[in-house]
Amino acid sequence: LLAVAVGLWIARSITRPIRALTETAEERQRLLSSVVEQSSAGIAIADREGNLLFLNKVFAALHGYTPEELKGEHLSIFHTADQMPAVEAANRELQETGEFSGEIDHVRRDGSVFTGHVRNSIIRGEAANQTLMVSTLRDVSERKRWEARLAEKQAQLDAFFNSAQAGMVVFDEELRIQQINHAAAAFTGMTADEFLGKRISDMLPEQLASQIEASLRRVLETGQPDEYGEVSGRIPNQPGVTHHWTHSHFPIRAQDGR
Repeated sequence: LLAVAVGLWIARSITRPIRALTETAEERQRLLSSVVEQSSAGIAIADREGNLLFLNKVFAALHGYTPEELKGEHLSIFHTADQMPAVEAANRELQETGEFSGEIDHVRRDGSVFTGHVRNSIIRGEAANQTLMVSTLRDVSERKRWEARLAEKQAQLDAFFNSAQAGMVVFDEELRIQQINHAAAAFTGMTADEFLGKRISDMLPEQLASQIEASLRRVLETGQPDEYGEVSGRIPNQPGVTHHWTHSHFPIRAQDGR
């Protein structure tokens, strides 16, 4: 009876820690699955050949599918033939370095195209020498459209700025020249590039520069325009001639109101 009792006690003492470890592992698995499914990013896992082993709902939905429809499919299902060279280049970088991050175009089930920012990495699988590819995906199409619209507007502004007959200059808070059009630079006999990053006092005679900078400082201090002021002076390419100009300076506010 004593031997039986000891044997039962040993079996129970071993079984309980194993059961506890199993339950802990299962709980971690549930937590990980919950995190993956609730992620705002698409997450997918593929084998080394590109066959899909797992996808969360977001990754599948971005392409117009359910996860069940995609398991076992090749990742090329997400790309047109024209897109595949970029995909293959990304996969080569992934295999060589262990990671890839960048923008790749994808195709949805309905044939529409979107730009996705992908971040891929290599992980080790459970089997010996097994490597898996993990990918996170976010649709950045709207951001790309917004950037394109901003670039178009900027190009229009630059065209207006550079073709204006009146001299136009943009200064920063330190009165350094950030942008100057050809008309403003031309009356000094210098090029626009020569002015960039410099102050008026670096480029023009002190008597003329001090008048312009005084107006600029008033604008910075008050936040109000200084319009239709008059300045006079001589410029480097015509030192014997006194010129007279009218000027208007305006504040340009950043998004934070400064």
